[in-house]
Amino acid sequence: MQKLFNDLEPFQSTGIDKEKLIARLRAGNPLAMEQLYDHYSSFVYGIAFNMTKSETASEKILKETFLHAWKYRSTFNPEIQPASLWLLGITRRIAHSQISFDEFMKIHSGKDYVSEASESDAKNEDRDLLTTVNKATLQKKIFELVFIGGGKINEVAKHLSMNESEVKQVLREAVSQNRKEFQKA
Repeated sequence: MQKLFNDLEPFQSTGIDKEKLIARLRAGNPLAMEQLYDHYSSFVYGIAFNMTKSETASEKILKETFLHAWKYRSTFNPEIQPASLWLLGITRRIAHSQISFDEFMKIHSGKDYVSEASESDAKNEDRDLLTTVNKATLQKKIFELVFIGGGKINEVAKHLSMNESEVKQVLREAVSQNRKEFQKA
């Protein structure tokens, strides 16, 4: 996951001094916002489209994300999080305000939110690997349902036919694993 966000920090490849850009943005320079938009608009649109599957809604979310970013630019602290994560958070909040978890699930109903693999079908030597893969898949799905889909723990538990404490435990493990991967990079 860290690689994804490293790839989304494009300023290194374009020769733009990121610190100066952020300083200009926080000072209210509209050209800095334009540069930020140029670099991140496709990322924000992609996240919005992944959540809504609607071009119209994604364009609206894109616009509102950057309006919000401009309005609250003084709250952005690049020492706490990169611009990509800051914009991701704004995008998620705006998208969640426009679609409910139930709508998200209807939009993504074709997605496989639980692994179809069965441990009983696996050979004995493959069982441990399959268990690890199923656990990682379940962690990813729960993480996605909560943080991308905006689902509450009880909604996700109901959808996955799990109890809430199991969902919380798997989510804690997923967050812990992502944190470890983030710190390695």
